[in-house]
Amino acid sequence: MKLVIFDFDETILRLNVPWNKVKDEIISMARKSGISIKENQHLVPMGNELSKDPQMKSAIDQIYLKFEMICAEKKSYQIYPEMLALVKELKTKGFMLAIVSGNHSKSIEKILSDLGLSEKFDFICGRDKVENGKPSAEPTLMVMSALGAEKAETLFVGDSIYDSMSAKAAGVAYFKATPGSPADIPKIKALLR
Repeated sequence: MKLVIFDFDETILRLNVPWNKVKDEIISMARKSGISIKENQHLVPMGNELSKDPQMKSAIDQIYLKFEMICAEKKSYQIYPEMLALVKELKTKGFMLAIVSGNHSKSIEKILSDLGLSEKFDFICGRDKVENGKPSAEPTLMVMSALGAEKAETLFVGDSIYDSMSAKAAGVAYFKATPGSPADIPKIKALLR
């Protein structure tokens, strides 16, 4: 392996974003636009469906950014120290590192900068960088293409079904991380030998 792609929220750290408020604002915006949606849907498929319209996608990206930046500014997140230590170790060993996230790139970059980790990542692909986010292969393939990594050289580490589906669609190895679990670290290292 030469490239390790990480999900962000619930993989590297936990953002204290009020996701129910994000969802409520997106539903409200859709209603005002005359769009009917299934309100009981999970936020990710709901956002993906609405984001098929470029204007709606831009508006949704801004809603995410607004809430995530409040979180970033207040430093309202819990760091997973073992995962951060792994990121630093892998970078020292020469791995290329990237983030593929449903979060907005600007909030990810702000938090990484505040944590002194900006230079550890070679590419950040947030929801705003692609037309089709996870679970599509698009963000994963974008990172691989930008960094010149082949499928057999890439490992995706994430916590959700959407991470798994994106990795599978891109044809790369996947490790399901348990948020904040130190027990995952040796298992991830074993995959990178």
